Amino acid sequence: MSLFRIALANIRFPATREESIALAGEAIGQAATKGARLICFPECFVPGYRDKGKPVAPPDPQFLEWAWSAVAEAAAKESLTVVLGTERFVDGALVATALVIDPDGSIVGFQDKVQIDPTEEGTYARGSGRRIFHAGPLTFGVVICHEGWRYPETVRWAARHGAHAVFHPHFHEAEPGSHRPATFADPAKMSVSDLDRWAGWSLVGAMALVDEDTPDAWFEKRLAEIERSIQKSPNAEREAMLHALIAIGCRSTALRKSVTAAAKRIGKVVIDHGDTSCKTPEVAPTLEKTWARATSKGFASPAAQERARESMRTRC
Repeated sequence: MSLFRIALANIRFPATREESIALAGEAIGQAATKGARLICFPECFVPGYRDKGKPVAPPDPQFLEWAWSAVAEAAAKESLTVVLGTERFVDGALVATALVIDPDGSIVGFQDKVQIDPTEEGTYARGSGRRIFHAGPLTFGVVICHEGWRYPETVRWAARHGAHAVFHPHFHEAEPGSHRPATFADPAKMSVSDLDRWAGWSLVGAMALVDEDTPDAWFEKRLAEIERSIQKSPNAEREAMLHALIAIGCRSTALRKSVTAAAKRIGKVVIDHGDTSCKTPEVAPTLEKTWARATSKGFASPAAQERARESMRTRC
């Protein structure tokens, strides 16, 4: 493949939904002058990510249609492919999505956010389906925020379907003087051993939810390790341990009891998420909510509900 220049629009949060369109148009023009052939915007940039404290107007389908048309006009003017973080209504539910626009201004389609963060429940609904897009010689996929951080299957699906790149838009406000995260999960700040431990605890969390063969006693030992070391572990590893702790508590009634007791002894866990909208979950309330949702649907545990889901390889 010949040189294909990509622009990432890490720009300030729009003050109004109308300004989101204006800022997008400006960014498209700037990207084109730098020789970019594709520009990717943050999660839900138009009309703005619905985070606590952000003055985003209520969802409006008519505004969205108008906004997409305006951005498409800007794309056509600059002959640029656009991956626009936005939102849309699907069967009456609001879904976080990425809209892909061709250089001629035509709408290619959407990649909806399939896996939403627990903090987004009540604001956004889960989308469904995955697809591949093309921009000249570049074949690419899109995964949005939480699903890319937590569900590697989303990226794997795109890679297995020929993607050269996978765009990962998420809500992140630009830091002064920099276009790169300075703290949370920054590989430049982590040693190989840090990365290994982060990956290891992420695997423990996945096993707790889907692996039926490993006995609960094995997870009790991991729980003891977490209780012993979580508060003194590096930030990214601590974050992975916390999510593993919650996942273990979703496995069985007995482990839920053990995790709840351990969480009380551990106390508050502080995670530095950088300039993102991510929130640190509290163990007991998260388990209560997750168990209530699973049992209300007839499952013995949240892990049983997760195992009953259609395989991510087909559903994502």
